[in-house]
Amino acid sequence: MTHATKTWLVFSAIGFIFSLAIISLFEALPSIRFISDEGIIFGVMCSSMGFALKRLESNNQKELQ
Repeated sequence: MTHATKTWLVFSAIGFIFSLAIISLFEALPSIRFISDEGIIFGVMCSSMGFALKRLESNNQKELQ
């Protein structure tokens, strides 16, 4: 497995776990209103993929130097 694949899998798992934790928190506290569970998952997964891209980019720059 390549380094890029491992990075994507790790950040996907982290994003998934954070998504579940946030959704569970919002369900436990009904006073907090949000639009949808899908929106939360989308936002968290986009953030985690952004961090993965940043990490891959920084690793590629280190390899070039």
